[in-house]
Amino acid sequence: MDLRITLFTTQHINLIMAIAILCLAVWGGCTGHPAFVFGLAIVGASAYFAGILIGVSVAIVYLSVNLCIGWTHPVQSSVILLQLIGYLAVAFLGYKHKTFKEKQKTINKPHQVLPWAMVNEVRTSLSAIRFLLFPLQNRDAANPELQKATDELSRLEQLFQELEEKGEKRHE
Repeated sequence: MDLRITLFTTQHINLIMAIAILCLAVWGGCTGHPAFVFGLAIVGASAYFAGILIGVSVAIVYLSVNLCIGWTHPVQSSVILLQLIGYLAVAFLGYKHKTFKEKQKTINKPHQVLPWAMVNEVRTSLSAIRFLLFPLQNRDAANPELQKATDELSRLEQLFQELEEKGEKRHE
């Protein structure tokens, strides 16, 4: 049972944190802390665009300015603690969202196993082998094994030409 709960929590941590932050934002709006809701947006955006350390720094600075100016009335330690937890959670979510987007970009890119220079070398070598070992003269008199070998080398050469054409279209 513990393993299932742990697994569920680790797999859905982003959703759980987003729901908790939404609840904190609703709480802040209902209890007269609109600066807290605005701060959540600022901290999340700064963590997304600048990184988690900048987001946490902005959270601490924003909370300090909030306390010094007096936007939080009355000053209670529970309110300050909830705001700090909200700011840290939204900074973490902003950073996780950015890293997830970057990871998706790298996953969606088509991977090429061989570099194009090597593909061209193999294709050229196959062509050379075909023309050196199996000349095109006297094609009708060739035995079936030679014809099969020539056809297979031609098929491989055609395959590499198609790969090269697809690669050129992709880069255009």
